[in-house]
Amino acid sequence: MDNSDNVTLSEEQLWQHPELAFLIFLFGLLVLLVLVSFLSTWIFAISRWMSGKNLLVVRPWTPRVWGLAELVLVAILVVVGQVVSLSLWAQATGTNLKDMKQESAFPLSAMAAVSATYLVVMLVVTLWMVVRYQATLKHIGLGLNKLLANIGVGLMAAAMSLPIVWSAMVAVSAGFDEDYSHPLLEQLTEEGSVLAYLLAVFCAVIVAPLAEEFLFRVMLQGWLQSLPWSFRSLWWLLGADGVERQQALGIAAPAALAAELVESSDEAALPEHANPYAAPASLADQPLSPPVVVGAGSQSVAEQPSVKPPLWPVFVSGTLFGLAHFDYGLSFIPLILLGIVLGLLYRATHSIWPCFVLHFCLNGIAMLGMGLSLVIKSVQ
Repeated sequence: MDNSDNVTLSEEQLWQHPELAFLIFLFGLLVLLVLVSFLSTWIFAISRWMSGKNLLVVRPWTPRVWGLAELVLVAILVVVGQVVSLSLWAQATGTNLKDMKQESAFPLSAMAAVSATYLVVMLVVTLWMVVRYQATLKHIGLGLNKLLANIGVGLMAAAMSLPIVWSAMVAVSAGFDEDYSHPLLEQLTEEGSVLAYLLAVFCAVIVAPLAEEFLFRVMLQGWLQSLPWSFRSLWWLLGADGVERQQALGIAAPAALAAELVESSDEAALPEHANPYAAPASLADQPLSPPVVVGAGSQSVAEQPSVKPPLWPVFVSGTLFGLAHFDYGLSFIPLILLGIVLGLLYRATHSIWPCFVLHFCLNGIAMLGMGLSLVIKSVQ
């Protein structure tokens, strides 16, 4: 969006529109809240660091069960879904898609139709992994266990990182004299109606954070983190089956860790004598040995599920996340930084929800500012 647009108001206009003055006041309070939260959370983080405490502890983790085949499945479903959703939208609105291809952007109603497709793709892929691998929602990263804690982690991460990301965006725009540009915001400025704004909020604030975090963190980063435990077999390509799948789901965990996994999973606990993969109770307090990679079909324990995921997938997924926004100006540079923060959140919590909360806050505040600027333009 071109930041050169004039959105200033005179004192007389503010007196004539007290409701607009009130909205500006509320948005100012929100900005002030973000700044206060930024300072307080960093003071808290530094104090914990100086006292030798960890700010974000990596929770018990097991390698993910899906392979590269699932990533390809997502890509295929997204392309097919876009074609189908646009065709249905064109039929419903009587629009000729061939004529629309010559235009710079699709209407927001078409963007919303495509966005809804991403939610369907998420649902289909999740059901696929539940049916094929018997994976729980917790293992996939969609579980609702520890939801409040995950929301809190996401809010704290938003308070600590968003002002830095915004400052980086301003610095990039000023340093390279290039404004942030996004087709959705440009189309919203052109249409300018309440319905268009609501459709834009649906696309940018609800669907985009959920779909992008599912793709880049859950599917991509979750798969990359699991490569050290799967590269000697076809697990990395086709997903984990048989003994490998059971071990990846944590069935072979030591007693203390298995209790934590069962407590927060969607599966009912089995009696100890009914689980042939249960480790002896005497191992509960012993240090866990490094993972031992085995080939497909082996009956031995392939890995201990409390090992920490590798760190390098955080930077890979974060970089790809930023580069996915390459067409929107130089904003992809600070978005790489944001992607790395999101990757660190997922690596520590193994859940999509802290990442969604941070992404939701970023896009949500941006859309509130966009809405306010549209209201200001309407009274000028």
